[in-house]
This record gives sequence, C-alpha cells and structure tokens, in this order.
Amino acid sequence: MPRDAGIARFMRLPHIPLDQAKEVEIGITAIPVFAPGTGTPEIGGLNTHDTQKMLRGLRGPNLIGGDVVEVSPHFDPSGNTALVGATLMREIHCLLAGQVNLTNNANNSKP
Repeated sequence: MPRDAGIARFMRLPHIPLDQAKEVEIGITAIPVFAPGTGTPEIGGLNTHDTQKMLRGLRGPNLIGGDVVEVSPHFDPSGNTALVGATLMREIHCLLAGQVNLTNNANNSKP
C-alpha cells in the first residue's frame, strides 16, 4: 500500500471523532530516524512529512489542545529532536489558530 493511501486510511478510521472535542498528542518516539533524542525510540516509526500530513488532517472546529511528548534533546547532540518537536508543536498551534478563524467566521456570518 502506498504511504499516502495508508495516511488517508488512518484519517478515516472511526476512532478519530472528528465531530467531538479532541486533543492531539504526538509522541516523538514514533519518529526516531528524524528525532533520535527520546528515551524509548520505536522501530519502523513515521517520518516527519507523514506526521505533518496526519496532523493537518485533524483540522476542524473541535480541537481543544495538543502536545508533543517524549522529547529529550540531551540525547541528541545534533539538535534535530528539538527542531522536530518544535515544528510539530507549531503544526498543532496552526490547527488551533485555524479553529479560532473557523469559529470567528461562523460567528460573523450569523445575522
């Protein structure tokens, strides 16, 4: 199965309640090749591009928060783990900012 098809299939799974309030948590352990600074790296994890695509697929009015966990930059002298963690947190912030825009647009369109 091509990678994009796998991501699309993941986003359609019923365990993601897109119509209910949700909080997203990304474990940096799932991205060990690009973010080795973690105490428990998972073999065969995701890459950063796929992780960003999955996060962006959660766009909608019901996101209430998010975090990036298991980031241990002291295990990664290159600094990549801190960069990946910060970038993924930025993605979450963009989702939250988009939610505010969706809410504001909905409120402004009411008579």
